Amino acid sequence: MLNKFWKYNIIWIAWLCLITYLSNSNSSGIPLINFLNFKGADKIVHAVFYFNLMILMSWGFRKQHYFFKLQANYLRIPFFFCIAWGGFMEILQLTIFTYRSAEWLDFFANTTGALLAIIIINGLWNSKKNS
Repeated sequence: MLNKFWKYNIIWIAWLCLITYLSNSNSSGIPLINFLNFKGADKIVHAVFYFNLMILMSWGFRKQHYFFKLQANYLRIPFFFCIAWGGFMEILQLTIFTYRSAEWLDFFANTTGALLAIIIINGLWNSKKNS
């Protein structure tokens, strides 16, 4: 039965590992993407990463039928997790991975991405209920 939990949640766990790796790796090793070569592009990337994390995590919690508290709180727990993880990454960049820069705006972009995901999830859920 626990296999059903992993079936729906392994995707967001893999995405979280990717975010963690990219957040703490030396940025000189990350290739530049031409269309993201403008001021503030990194904030969009932060928002997209945490938007996707929120979508994947809430979908995994909602689909699994093993931990009922996770299923019942499929928006609340992932949202607070995204905020906490984003803050944790910024603290790591400030204290351990000092070759990266910790910024409040990055934390704000992470939170904005998670909030946008909630708005979209609620919109989709409500549209399915009404149809």
